Amino acid sequence: EGDIFDHDEWYKMGRNQNLDKQETVKLCVAQTVPELRVCVDSEAKYFINNVRVNGILSCKPEYLLFLLGVLNSPVLNYIFKHTAKPKDGGYFEANKQFIAPLPIPKATHKQKISIGNKAQTLQDLTTKRFEKLQMIAKRLERCERYTEDAHFVWHDVPNFKKAKEGNKGLTKKDFKIILDNALRVKHDLVFPFLKKGNTKDAFFENGELRINLSEYIINGIFIDDDNGRFIADIWRYTLRSYHLASPKEFINKILTLYKTDNEAIKNQIHTLMNEIITLENNIHILETELNDEIFSLFKLSDKDMEIIYSSFK
Repeated sequence: EGDIFDHDEWYKMGRNQNLDKQETVKLCVAQTVPELRVCVDSEAKYFINNVRVNGILSCKPEYLLFLLGVLNSPVLNYIFKHTAKPKDGGYFEANKQFIAPLPIPKATHKQKISIGNKAQTLQDLTTKRFEKLQMIAKRLERCERYTEDAHFVWHDVPNFKKAKEGNKGLTKKDFKIILDNALRVKHDLVFPFLKKGNTKDAFFENGELRINLSEYIINGIFIDDDNGRFIADIWRYTLRSYHLASPKEFINKILTLYKTDNEAIKNQIHTLMNEIITLENNIHILETELNDEIFSLFKLSDKDMEIIYSSFK
């Protein structure tokens, strides 16, 4: 770089053309995304580089939150996915050439303020949800991690110890082949239900653990109340914290469990998870109200809305 960084402030930004715009209230747009992901920097405290994160300024700052709501809406996401440059793994490039052409509907001042307020509240609720997931992660770091046997989740998947009892000459190598074949069947069952948009959750009720993957249910796991509640909370956390796109990854994650004798940790995680579920219910209600308002601005029919929603399932 011609020694231009050879001084005490070597960490400075090499390209400083936009530094005067950074300490401004703006929208931040993640660039490589599965769908549009936009947030507002309402405190003007983040510096972005327009490479991994792009920025949007508004000539009318009072309407910036309106743009936040519209850009995150299913309507614009539907258009974005049909016009943006696709990348591997279901991702897209959300840079200026694909964001600028997106249609922004006409709205009255009252409509813009209403949508903007809901969009800001949604961001606040989503941020709280993320923070509580981080709190759970911090507590799990103090627990002992272990890997459970697949037989724990599916009673029809063979267990080496039990298989050995019925076949004394069974080697671990031979058993692995049997186990891999059994898990391959489970992979095929699970795969259709790991798609984004499908409901994924875990429950512990009446002494039974279960995982709901939309219509596919893993159940029949009977365990004592203390461990059952804790494992259900771990699974709820896992299903919310990881993008489990492949059956193998899903199975590996749900078999990765934690244990602790610290009852405070267990109780705190359970409380945090209940708070997360409450937040998610509030997010769903508000998101539905916001989407309905934005749909009305685009004057979309019920059939149009059905097409848009079905594209995200």
